[in-house]
Amino acid sequence: TAYVVSHVEKAVAGENYVLHAERVVTGAGAGTGAGGRVVTWAYRGRTRYEQYRPGSGQLEADSGTALIAGKLRGVVVTYHPGTWYRMPLDAFTGGPVNGCGAPALAAQGNNPPDWPSFIRATLACGAAAVAGRAPVSGAETIKINSNVTVALGDGSGGTRLRVRYTLYVNPATYLPVRMVSRPVQWLHDGQQSPASFSSVEAFQWLPPTAANVAKVSVPIPVGFRQLHFRIYS
Repeated sequence: TAYVVSHVEKAVAGENYVLHAERVVTGAGAGTGAGGRVVTWAYRGRTRYEQYRPGSGQLEADSGTALIAGKLRGVVVTYHPGTWYRMPLDAFTGGPVNGCGAPALAAQGNNPPDWPSFIRATLACGAAAVAGRAPVSGAETIKINSNVTVALGDGSGGTRLRVRYTLYVNPATYLPVRMVSRPVQWLHDGQQSPASFSSVEAFQWLPPTAANVAKVSVPIPVGFRQLHFRIYS
């Protein structure tokens, strides 16, 4: 296990990839996010999150970093009713660094974390164990299981979630190709109840061609109205 985990950590630490990830959350406990799809793009400090509506599959919101007048800015574009506004850059770089003691965003309805950092730190917390080989989309992968208990929010509410992560990695490159998050139990005030939703994240690690790098920037459609809030510098 230690050999495989160390190779995965080194593989995802490489910065010369454009990361493309797609997440789908399913199950009755997923709330309004059930069936929705989130597409993540990331490359060297730039991020983009495309959120698609459950059912219709229409693009609902596009947020992350964008080049505006030659400067990197944080933006949120909403396709209904066709508006956009600026956000601080750090709004898209915060969140948990791992799934061991922070909110399990892989299974919640929020923006995904920095996936390379999330994977490295989650493996490093010591809960991971190699569980053999498994096929993913017709290709053989190494299967790694990890069972952790995470606090929700800032932890003050006392509610915790027991989560089972399964990471599938390419045996040649050690890059992850899929991660399944299955919250299995809510824990609160000594009481336990089953959790009934799960999240599947598919990863692609693409070469940094001009076309792939361009996909990381959020496009602002012509004619969309800019909203002005006092939330950025």
